[in-house]
Amino acid sequence: MKHVGGGTGHADLRSPIEPDAIYERRFSNEILGREKLWKILVENFFQRYVRPEDIVLDMPCGYAQFINNVRCLKKFGLDVNPASATFVSSDVEFVQSSSTRTPFAAETMDVIFISNFFEHLSRDDIVATIRECYRIVRPGGRVLVLQPNIRFAYRDYWMFLDHITPVDDRMLEEAFELNALKLTER
Repeated sequence: MKHVGGGTGHADLRSPIEPDAIYERRFSNEILGREKLWKILVENFFQRYVRPEDIVLDMPCGYAQFINNVRCLKKFGLDVNPASATFVSSDVEFVQSSSTRTPFAAETMDVIFISNFFEHLSRDDIVATIRECYRIVRPGGRVLVLQPNIRFAYRDYWMFLDHITPVDDRMLEEAFELNALKLTER
């Protein structure tokens, strides 16, 4: 790797790197392809878990590729990043909030969708997010998780600056079950 630098205008390297900068660098060339992929994933897999009368939360919604494609009664996209609001479609209500303390009333969501998220959180925030899911999901509701599994993706898992916690299916199952949410399908 070659170091390129010098001159003025450098970023303050003492500041944390913002998610916008990371995701712009990582995904800017892939947005269109990812949108097509998510449309197929939702139509051919995830939609079976979402009924037309459901209220669905995509947490965090990121580029809103799940929530924009799912068919349901009401859609919410939650993200701490305000830039995510620019990606949600007109039928999605965007909420800027942390996953650990959402503004939703208890038992208001039928489905909560979480994708590629837990590896970015500390263990304490993973547990706090799961507890928040338990609080806001209705009895009989579902929490759908799509997650890189370090057990199977160990070669690439740590290739990203913002992956801070190793997560596999067994860890998530334990964390969810210790917080009163039972695995029904793997």
